[in-house]
Amino acid sequence: MAVETWLARNGGGTARAWPASGEIAGGRLRGDVSGCPYRARNLAADFPAGAAATAADCRAADLVVSLGAVRGRCVGARVVVDRRDLRREGVEAIYFERSGRIRIESIAGERGRRPWSDPRPTSAAQ
Repeated sequence: MAVETWLARNGGGTARAWPASGEIAGGRLRGDVSGCPYRARNLAADFPAGAAATAADCRAADLVVSLGAVRGRCVGARVVVDRRDLRREGVEAIYFERSGRIRIESIAGERGRRPWSDPRPTSAAQ
């Protein structure tokens, strides 16, 4: 349901599966054994599939989204979203703005804090 809500809020469209191998989105999103790199507006995002890929992506990407805990160890990336952020913030929408800024909106930021939510403060936009 969260995917449909975000899509409706941002002008519709349909969700597509990420490629396990190959590319979609006019070549901006590729999939291979090391993860999925995405390029748009002169910015690079990487979604690594393992520790070795994470280290390389942290050095090369503007944004790294990892299912592992990498904050503090991911040197080089301007913005890092890891499993702790996802647990605390819930689903996040990431925008590459024309200015070069990376803006993140989260479910926690939209709905606010709830008694069953992690009580730690949210991370600031980067």
